[in-house]
Amino acid sequence: MLSLQQYNKQLPEIAKLVSRWDKASRVQLIKEISDHILVVNMRQKQFLTIELQINYDKVYQVPSIRFRLWEHALDDEDVSSSKLLFLSDVELRSIIALNSFSVSLSSDPTTKEVWYHVNNCDTDANVGTEPERYLLRWISLYLQIFDPTLNIMLI
Repeated sequence: MLSLQQYNKQLPEIAKLVSRWDKASRVQLIKEISDHILVVNMRQKQFLTIELQINYDKVYQVPSIRFRLWEHALDDEDVSSSKLLFLSDVELRSIIALNSFSVSLSSDPTTKEVWYHVNNCDTDANVGTEPERYLLRWISLYLQIFDPTLNIMLI
């Protein structure tokens, strides 16, 4: 577990680190009243963008990651459009490296937006419980879903 105070303290450093990631096309740290959210857009393929949000799960007291897939298109008149993609498990696993992670679709109770959520039940078992550098260990593991070759220490 990670306290909300430690999460908020560590997230700005993670935002700086992620902004150097070659797959990140936009990184934005949103400082809410009680907790912070890190938004990362990454271009996966020419016509596909993955929108990530890292936030704090107050129930489990761990960081949480959710994401959406956006498909981009140009029509015959070069007018661009974007639409959300909702894929089967097999299709999703062909785009991102879920490995042993489980993902579910759910809607945000406040905004009613639909997101894929990465299950965070085993977070402490995966990254340890020591608060110091917790988010660095967490992001090193969980961002590999989107970039299996990522070595967070090298970016």
